[in-house]
Amino acid sequence: MYIQETTFDKLGGLVKTSVLLRMRPQPTAIFAGNDMIAFGVLLALRDSGLRCPQDVSLIGFDDLDIAEMTNPQLSSVHQPSYQLGTTAARLLLERVAGSTSAAKHTGAGDGIENSPIRGSSAATRLSYFGGTSG
Repeated sequence: MYIQETTFDKLGGLVKTSVLLRMRPQPTAIFAGNDMIAFGVLLALRDSGLRCPQDVSLIGFDDLDIAEMTNPQLSSVHQPSYQLGTTAARLLLERVAGSTSAAKHTGAGDGIENSPIRGSSAATRLSYFGGTSG
């Protein structure tokens, strides 16, 4: 597993993917910190002559509307922003009103079940350890 820190934009994804593609073993999948980074990853893959998802699978994060307009369409983790915002506002108002309850799981981030799997991700290929996985 490789980790690259970058800016949260298309250029950051492009630059850091170029770095990743020079590493050995070369990654077979990339998880981008947001969809904008993922768009840069797609550009870097094309510039390198690699195909998504046949050579490298890609998953973004945010599920922006434009993710459906890329080629291939971007698989992305859905972030329920409205639900997160309303939960944050409710918790803040409770604190302002004097609530001293301990931190708790709110369920506000449970939107992953709505995350679309589109054309940019494929079944697992070789594992990091060189074997096959299913």
